[in-house]
Amino acid sequence: GEILVTSIERDGTMQGYDLALIETWVRAVNIPVIASGGAGSYQHMVEAVKQAGASAVAAASMFHFTEQTPAGAKAALAAAGVPVRKAFIADAGG
Repeated sequence: GEILVTSIERDGTMQGYDLALIETWVRAVNIPVIASGGAGSYQHMVEAVKQAGASAVAAASMFHFTEQTPAGAKAALAAAGVPVRKAFIADAGG
């Protein structure tokens, strides 16, 4: 399994993840931790993984209310040395 850790205080603020909260959970459990709540930039995502130790990140507001995209997030994470999954592309031919 894995656990999704959301900072309710930061959710939707685009001020950055609560890195201390994420790090606390990363140290407390032996399963992957997904950071959620507060992402406003690609750099915030990099910080959640590289500084706080999250295994993955989740975001919504930054994609809805800015020009940032999931593809841009993947590119920024990869450029920072964070492994990212390749996009799934369905076979249009069936």
